[in-house]
Amino acid sequence: MVLLLRLSLFLLISLPTAAGQFGKPFLRNLIEAGFAKSDLNVVYFTTSNAESVSFLAGDYPRVFLPRFGTGRWDGRKVRIEAQSMVVIDGRHEPVAQNKCLTYLLKELARILNPGSNKFVLLVDRTFTDGFQANGVRILYEAVRDSGIGYMALLSFTPSTEKPVSVTRISFGELVTYAPSELDNPWSIFRFDIRSLDGERVAGLLYNFFPFSYITRNRRWMGTDFYMWNVIAGQLRLRLQLIYAKPNNPQFIGGSHSPAMRNGTVHFIATRDMLIPDGQPKLHLFARDHLSLVIPRPFKRTLIDALLQPFTQELWILIGVFIGVRAVVGHLAVGKMCCTLEPWSEWLNLAADVVTFILIEAYLAKVTSLLLTLRYTEGPQNLEQFLAARLPILEPLDSKYVLFQAGPELSARLKDRFVRLDMSEMRKSTDECYVELRSRVLQLTHGTEPFDPVTGRRNYYILDEPLAIIHYQYTFAKETALKHIFERCIGQYEENGLRVRMEKHFEHWAQVQQLRKQFGINSTVLSFGDLHSLWLCVALGWCISGAVFLVECTAHRVGKRLVSRIKRKK
Repeated sequence: MVLLLRLSLFLLISLPTAAGQFGKPFLRNLIEAGFAKSDLNVVYFTTSNAESVSFLAGDYPRVFLPRFGTGRWDGRKVRIEAQSMVVIDGRHEPVAQNKCLTYLLKELARILNPGSNKFVLLVDRTFTDGFQANGVRILYEAVRDSGIGYMALLSFTPSTEKPVSVTRISFGELVTYAPSELDNPWSIFRFDIRSLDGERVAGLLYNFFPFSYITRNRRWMGTDFYMWNVIAGQLRLRLQLIYAKPNNPQFIGGSHSPAMRNGTVHFIATRDMLIPDGQPKLHLFARDHLSLVIPRPFKRTLIDALLQPFTQELWILIGVFIGVRAVVGHLAVGKMCCTLEPWSEWLNLAADVVTFILIEAYLAKVTSLLLTLRYTEGPQNLEQFLAARLPILEPLDSKYVLFQAGPELSARLKDRFVRLDMSEMRKSTDECYVELRSRVLQLTHGTEPFDPVTGRRNYYILDEPLAIIHYQYTFAKETALKHIFERCIGQYEENGLRVRMEKHFEHWAQVQQLRKQFGINSTVLSFGDLHSLWLCVALGWCISGAVFLVECTAHRVGKRLVSRIKRKK
């Protein structure tokens, strides 16, 4: 009897609570779960529908934003607090003629700081009918380009407050769930990783800084190399990374290589461009630039203008001429050769005329350099580059490299291509080249045309990129391994691991640049870095000693000559 009373009392207390919990709308449960996990600070609503007030009821901080409607956006943006959620109600917007999509894009565009904030879009079921719906695809691309990492798309029917489907768009991932598949609503903003304990996985690794490269001590480093090893450690994989040597025919062709086709490797562990080759891709949220790398132009400073009018051989001849005239004048040879009259006067006149012509030619060349060739500035944007008619070194896979630049720009760039063999490439340094550049490599490699330490040509990156590229990995076939790797990399995007790795390698690249500029071989200045100083000091002492000996010898010889002259007198 006592047991029955306790059981009935427990049911009376628990059933209303459970009924209230399960009777809440899905969006309200999602918001309350975020506040319960301390992942939310405030919720922003963009709605003008009076029916939505009860739909969005709850005891939590909220802010109602005025909606745009169908009017034209005036360009003003809204800054929201960090760690917030923005709910955009587009259920009553007509789907026809992309009006609902336009409204959603306008509301998303006015958020100034999307960052790591969460976005929830409420739409009608007709907006997401079919996984390949055009509106969802356009929204997916817009979210990727705007940098939004957390988004949930809830589709409703007009007669219910429970969503029919839930679509997650997070860090380049597009997945649709049924609400019954989500035990915890907040899991829509979280990634789950399953283990592949003991599975053998092989991947190709290219020497491609800063993603994967070989150090001086023949060890592999880079963001991709580190990331794939972290994945292998977390999933307990037996990972084998194979170095794809450039001359090996098994690895030529990237995703079309024989090694990928026959299945000896599972993926290419390097950054491929987005090429529609029909193979499964692992798209990344990171964006990098397809850039033009241009050699530093030559500058004409005052010292250059004073030294460059004549060639080195002519400068040597001028120096010999001036030296001979000075020696002849100092020794008064003209007085000793009075018997050569009138040839001596003609020789003096010819020397004066040659000296006058050299001085006038020198001043004319210096004036010309200072007026016309004072400074040559390199192009700073794409239009200036196309107008400068600079040659471009043709890449090995120009068809794929320029794929993202578009057909018109690719055709204009291909007109500048020059093809050089290996010996010509080593000698020539005046050609530009097209390269995929990470933000790590957006560094200025010196301001002079040639590096004073290494003697190599300095380059700079054009400010205007040819294209903004979302990088990807290419897999040999569609397997569960590809989906799990995608979730792992998405999680690294979410928790900031990839950003921290990029900062680490960016700092390393800056240190290397400082070492190259100042000739420092280690993190601390050591005696090995002062070899040139010791050589200069030793050379200075030797020159000083030689001058001292010459002076002593000349002094003794002079004394002896004076004593002999006195004895003769």
